[in-house]
Amino acid sequence: MTIKGEVKSWQKSWAAARGILVDKDGYVSDESENLFLPLSAGFSAALSVAGGGELQNQRDRPAKFRALHSSAALAVNVFQYWEDQAGPQLPAALGFDGQLNDIAIERQFPSGLRGTPPTLDVTVSVEPDHLIAIESKFTEWMMKKQAKLDDFSSKYLSACPGHWDNSNLPNCQRLAAGMASGKELFRHLDVVQLLKHALGLQKNAAGRFSLLYLYYDYKGESDIADLHREEVSKFASIVDSALGFKGLSYQQLFSTLSEQPGISTSYLSYLRERYFPFEQWRVN
Repeated sequence: MTIKGEVKSWQKSWAAARGILVDKDGYVSDESENLFLPLSAGFSAALSVAGGGELQNQRDRPAKFRALHSSAALAVNVFQYWEDQAGPQLPAALGFDGQLNDIAIERQFPSGLRGTPPTLDVTVSVEPDHLIAIESKFTEWMMKKQAKLDDFSSKYLSACPGHWDNSNLPNCQRLAAGMASGKELFRHLDVVQLLKHALGLQKNAAGRFSLLYLYYDYKGESDIADLHREEVSKFASIVDSALGFKGLSYQQLFSTLSEQPGISTSYLSYLRERYFPFEQWRVN
């Protein structure tokens, strides 16, 4: 069984222990069964118009958001709680100083090129003027994938050469060119997506921003998790410091939140039982 299969399997076990019925592919019958809190108006509206069609059933499958292994559901379960919270706890757990001001999901920062802008999973606004832009991953990185470079090369490199250079991101420009030529190879980290986010943020984010890659880590016999972490570190060492890029695991985030006062015990218990039930789910 692949590590993605293992994660999907114990998510089904979590649901079975609570009497939640799922189909053979791990989809619940109603989105509410996949959530700690009911969707707020703001989060629901954002998911309804999201490019991935998170809440809409498709002809051949249920809505993506109903999957137990849904990355969007993971992000909502972790971050929606903080819509009505204040204080420094969440920013601190993410590795930043300041008071929490606002949280949003599915925000777009156009790169200036034609087509649908890349969508950031979560944005956390920290007073006075710091935006934490989060790309969130659950199981997506657990399978090797070939980057789709044809459209990326034609739109971001050939049709508009020097796009990152013109935005004062020369290191990103060299990395983009290296990806397109095949000199730079990433099998688990979606570098093309992160480069698009970097460009959109540099062009449109007001004030200071940091690009945060937040991922669900995994400790098993496979070396895939180690390779993924190595790629995150490699990307961080290459890109421009202006991005404030950092990688952080959900395990690290949860561990830090668990040590802070004033956070709902039911919220922490849900996350622990749902996503972090075993000691071997890596924290470092």
